[in-house]
Amino acid sequence: MLRAAFLVDDAPQAGLGHVMRSINLAVELASMGTEVYFFNSSDGVVPEVVGERFPKIRLPESDSVEKMGQAACNICKKMEVDILLIDTYKVNRAFFDVLAESGALLAYIDDLNAFAYPVHFLINGNITGDDYRYEPGEPNEIFLTGLEYNLIRSEFRDIAPRTIRQVVKDIMITTGGTDPLDVVPEFCEEVLRNDDFQDIRVHVIVGGRFQNKAELKALEQRDKRIILYENVQFISKVMLQADIAVSSSGSTLYELAACGTPTIGFVIAENQLAIAEKMGNKGYIENFGWLDRSKISTLTECISKLACDVGRRTEMSARTQSMVDGKGANRVARMILDRATKKD
Repeated sequence: MLRAAFLVDDAPQAGLGHVMRSINLAVELASMGTEVYFFNSSDGVVPEVVGERFPKIRLPESDSVEKMGQAACNICKKMEVDILLIDTYKVNRAFFDVLAESGALLAYIDDLNAFAYPVHFLINGNITGDDYRYEPGEPNEIFLTGLEYNLIRSEFRDIAPRTIRQVVKDIMITTGGTDPLDVVPEFCEEVLRNDDFQDIRVHVIVGGRFQNKAELKALEQRDKRIILYENVQFISKVMLQADIAVSSSGSTLYELAACGTPTIGFVIAENQLAIAEKMGNKGYIENFGWLDRSKISTLTECISKLACDVGRRTEMSARTQSMVDGKGANRVARMILDRATKKD
């Protein structure tokens, strides 16, 4: 049995994107008979997010990426790890050189193209993945880029074509695992006092690291139009119920696309900007751009405009639902395992 380990950025301030897409790939690897482990830092989110699905290995404290890499390398050698998958922006050439000493097949999940990564597999399943002119950092490096290799979870496979309702009754908002700019409560308040939304329910995805849960729960108790979801097992059900989604421009955009949910995407982190711009330019989403609390009223105006345009919503739904098929993680897992079995 092959053994794989994931080294991801699980710091609270990094959000949950790195961890979640790594979990999706880990699930596929495990389904193919691979033994999977996750490294975690002392204050990281891996233990609570990964839960009991995979064993966790705590890394010792380190004050540099090279030392972190050395610690992971030593553990990989001891455990005889065959595949090491990395998903963190905190990398440099020396970090990868250290990890190479483990003898494991190295796979790096990237968004930035910061330099030529010396790995066996480079994975970028974003809509912008094919735009990067990646230079190989390793002989025979394999590049898995573009939406064919997008790492959304398997629940988004084979979703039936969406039927768009004439009248909008449900909208959903999600900022991912965190709400770093505290925009969600303000959004809910704006909806509740806006006459355009009198008959509309607001489905709020509450991330595990939200610091404003008490405020949101008070809003839910105050008005039945606010509906909160925590620890959602099948988020596709909420997405399929929503007539319009309002979402940060990370991996959730691809999940909404698979569901055919017309979406207004906003940016709350630098690494979301290029994705939002490209998806907006292609007509997949309405790109709101950077969002903060001062722009909430403008955001609700955009929702009202889209709600009144059933033709635009129908077009968006049909276009996005053909964009991703939910099988990217399976493709990546198969290609990595195929090379791993031939490594020796």
